[in-house]
Amino acid sequence: MFTKMRLVKDRFLAIEPYINGKDVLDIGCVDARQGGVRKYKSTGLHIFLKEHASFLLGVDTDEGGITAMKNEGYNVTSADAENLNLGRRFDTVVAGELIEHLSNPGLFLESVKGHLNDGGTLI
Repeated sequence: MFTKMRLVKDRFLAIEPYINGKDVLDIGCVDARQGGVRKYKSTGLHIFLKEHASFLLGVDTDEGGITAMKNEGYNVTSADAENLNLGRRFDTVVAGELIEHLSNPGLFLESVKGHLNDGGTLI
């Protein structure tokens, strides 16, 4: 039997209550496109998070993208999503368009768990 599910047409509207005024970690913040094209700047998601979070840290393994984003004034650092050690916790962790790129999603989830405040949210 199928249950009726709510269709999310705008992910920003769905995410906003979880990031408004909160400390947020954005994992996979560099905009990389299929075919190897990289814009080396923040994605629309990261810009949205920056506009609503009280504190935002972006992480990615793309060194060139991280450098470009730092040059644009973003608070970002290079880190591996499956092996994070950032030395702090967050109210919300956002990992948009990331999980399909991981070699070990279980390690990723364990890593995120260690960076979430009690009652925190993974999106």
